[in-house]
Amino acid sequence: MNSPRQAYLEYQVSLTLGLHTEGFDIPAIVADLIADHDTIQSVDDVDSDDYWDVVREHDRDTSPSDQYRCRPQ
Repeated sequence: MNSPRQAYLEYQVSLTLGLHTEGFDIPAIVADLIADHDTIQSVDDVDSDDYWDVVREHDRDTSPSDQYRCRPQ
């Protein structure tokens, strides 16, 4: 069962992914963020480049044409 922190972080990650949430393993993203940043309370606590690197690692639908779709413009 997810802790309140994990649930909140999963919610925040889903917001950053917008309409693309189905293509990502959100629980795995959160697990990596917590492992790398033990005191994380918000995705805003993580450097943007580090955050998007973790997100890209859990992209289930990466193809050459959309490899940067998880990065905000």
